[in-house]
Amino acid sequence: MLYVSTRNKLDSFTAHRALHEERAPDNGMFVPFHLTAFSQDDLEKLKEHTFSETVARILNLFFSKQLSGWDIEFSIGRYPLRIEYLNQRIVVAELWHNTKHDYAHLVESIYQRLIAEENQTPNPPQWVKIAVEVAILFGLYGELQKKGIDSCDIAVSSENFLYPVSAWYARKMGLPIQCIICGCNESGVVWDFLQRGELTSDSAHVGCLEHLIYGTLGLNCVQTCLKADESEVSVQLTEEELHLLNEGFFAAVVGKNRTDAVMNSLYRTNAYIADPVTAVSYGALQDFRARTGENRVTLLLSRHSPALHAAQIACAIGCSQEKLKAMIHLSRE
Repeated sequence: MLYVSTRNKLDSFTAHRALHEERAPDNGMFVPFHLTAFSQDDLEKLKEHTFSETVARILNLFFSKQLSGWDIEFSIGRYPLRIEYLNQRIVVAELWHNTKHDYAHLVESIYQRLIAEENQTPNPPQWVKIAVEVAILFGLYGELQKKGIDSCDIAVSSENFLYPVSAWYARKMGLPIQCIICGCNESGVVWDFLQRGELTSDSAHVGCLEHLIYGTLGLNCVQTCLKADESEVSVQLTEEELHLLNEGFFAAVVGKNRTDAVMNSLYRTNAYIADPVTAVSYGALQDFRARTGENRVTLLLSRHSPALHAAQIACAIGCSQEKLKAMIHLSRE
């Protein structure tokens, strides 16, 4: 696969550069020159493969590798995820079932496998993180198909917009993701951009937003936003641009008090212990359903073990940290 930059369509780059370098020479972000599109028949065949086999296949497309399902299993374990049901319409994919109980460890482990023959630092470049996330979404879709789920909304945390833009790429490649629901923190920078079309110097530094601007509004809009960032003057998108940018997205701000309330509610009503980031995504899903009336099956992605946020969760659900850790331990067995 060849790559170009979000700031220049004329120069092309190899997959090797996208695998090893954070940005292109013009400081733009690497994007595929052409994305592989999966047909309905291709998607239906995913359920015939294991999660790891599908992840390997997608990564091979992005980086011209020859990984096997065994390579991925060797890196992240045979059972790196667990699927839980909050109810018939909400499915939680826990992606933190590894030795460090954290999704970041899964990504780093896959990256090390991708560059196994080379001497490289363990921190994956931004595009690699997106590519791994896309591969995982395809693997998850194969697992959902085995459970009779053929399409869904997806709820993720916005963070640096890596997870929403990864879902956007996966949808462009053919995954039947209906709406990408973004849970934003109290700063609301991503919310301001997606809902109001207002790009400030703060939001311009949310790196992965550049992927979405490039993919939906084109190179000229990226350059306009960069000029605004340099001059510290905000950019206001037109109504037409905002519509194109927003298509298939929903964003909601979920502050700390609301996050704690969501963790408490999930524990009381579903006996489910959620970490704060997952609770932000769930809060955004609640807002989406209240606003739109939609009630489609939704995939909720959980990336951190509750044990990593024991103090905040214990306070939110009203128990001691010792009791919480004991409950988390039992839930893993």
